[in-house]
Amino acid sequence: MEIKDTGVWVGGYQAVEEPLQPLPANWSCPEDLAAMKRPRMYSLEALWPKSCFPVTVSEDQLSEVYTRGTDPWGTHMVPLTEKECCWTCRAFDTWNVRWNAELELESVRSELLAFRKTLSLSNPELSKKEFSFTLDKETRLQIIDFKETLTSQEKPQLLEAINLFKPLVSAINRHANSLVTLASYYKDKDGAGKLTKENFSALINYQDSLSSSKKKNTYPSTTDSLTVTPSQQKLISIKA
Repeated sequence: MEIKDTGVWVGGYQAVEEPLQPLPANWSCPEDLAAMKRPRMYSLEALWPKSCFPVTVSEDQLSEVYTRGTDPWGTHMVPLTEKECCWTCRAFDTWNVRWNAELELESVRSELLAFRKTLSLSNPELSKKEFSFTLDKETRLQIIDFKETLTSQEKPQLLEAINLFKPLVSAINRHANSLVTLASYYKDKDGAGKLTKENFSALINYQDSLSSSKKKNTYPSTTDSLTVTPSQQKLISIKA
């Protein structure tokens, strides 16, 4: 913050004090209104690197120091990259990726139903069996026989059939990319390791993901749950 003859300047932008709004005519308060401290608010065209958008801040916030390396909201994000504009844009990007992941998971559910319907035409018995799946680092689906009901003959049949069903494979890849991107915005928690394409198959179980997405508020508010250890696999699966 820099104080000049022309006013208060922050990061090359003038902080314009906003006029206090008049109190309502019917305002009543047991305290002495003259003694009430009404905070001064200032508007700026931008507040780098917190925001490239016009912002309104309090007098105290004018003196705060924002850097590209520290998340101003304390959500444990990694520093901004050279290509990123500001923390507000990062927040918007994170929200968009999270929202896309929600939609993509619903697409996975829809395509899975379509796959089972197609499989029922050629192999009715196999299409009725419960199974889960995940994605390996080569972007191929891998079957998880969590109920151990698939025979040694059925496993390769199912694996081939599900990987040939391209709409499902594409939907899962899109969702996986969103989860990995979302995890990349956040710091490694306690050295546990982030969700990546390399460890995706060990940590994401789509049977749990699809069943839990029917519930409300199952998607994590931050990606702390996308920073993982093997013992957290079920938690990650449920919240993915």
